[in-house]
Amino acid sequence: MKDLGRFIHDRRVELHLTLEEVGNYVGVGKSTVRKWEAGIIKKIGNDKIDSLASILQVSPLSLIPVSYSETIPYDDALEKLLSSGDDGLKHLDSFVSDYYAYLQKRDEEEKRLVDLYRGANDQARKDAMRTLEEHQVKVSDK
Repeated sequence: MKDLGRFIHDRRVELHLTLEEVGNYVGVGKSTVRKWEAGIIKKIGNDKIDSLASILQVSPLSLIPVSYSETIPYDDALEKLLSSGDDGLKHLDSFVSDYYAYLQKRDEEEKRLVDLYRGANDQARKDAMRTLEEHQVKVSDK
């Protein structure tokens, strides 16, 4: 499990965005983004969550300050949402829609990878596996 700051950092890096680009989009300085990532600022203002979620291409609910699952960042957000009573229920439709879109995109990407792998010759499969393994190491080293 990772904390919110690490989640923001990892998404920003994954999308090849700079601190300045995120800050400009959200309407804050790059030092504020750095403080979010470092956990110095633990709560993001409600007026900033939507734009931060937009540039990071995630559900605004995933920016609720709770830990998240690396495989499905929506799990903890849903738990937090459901435990927040009537206020959280107002956002449930949006959450379900975002989560469904996330699952659909993930399923499409996985199907495409499987189709490409099945259509490849033995050498291409070995090369693909090696590349994926190398990338996995690089991601975990960040």
